[in-house]
Amino acid sequence: MVREIPRTVERDGRIYFEMIFRLPLLGDRPLLLRKAPEGVVANHGGREQTILHLPLQPGRCWRIDFPDQEIADCTVEGEEDRTVLGERRRCVRLRVARTPRSGGRSTTDFEWYADGIGLAAMRVTFAGVTQTFSLESYER
Repeated sequence: MVREIPRTVERDGRIYFEMIFRLPLLGDRPLLLRKAPEGVVANHGGREQTILHLPLQPGRCWRIDFPDQEIADCTVEGEEDRTVLGERRRCVRLRVARTPRSGGRSTTDFEWYADGIGLAAMRVTFAGVTQTFSLESYER
């Protein structure tokens, strides 16, 4: 999996970073992101929503609810040490409970965020298969 920000885009008078998610078997998924006082805001289908509430404090909860996607209930669970780019770092663990709109089976994913870097690792379940992805490189 690769995430990159190749450019900025203006929509409705706001500047967004266009993040491209390159996912195995699923292809490219673009998402427009911008920083805001409350955290990271995404623009999807012309609708804005905070997708990462900052600071990430244990116990903090929120919902991501874009109409054409599954519902994601997010909870900051706490901190733990993880190896990130070959170094031990303190990371914040986020639990993401995903509920499909069409019924079906809910899944629980996890994301780990390292200070100064952002997303450092994630464990996701898709089509009954769980995989863990870790950051391999990072450029500013």
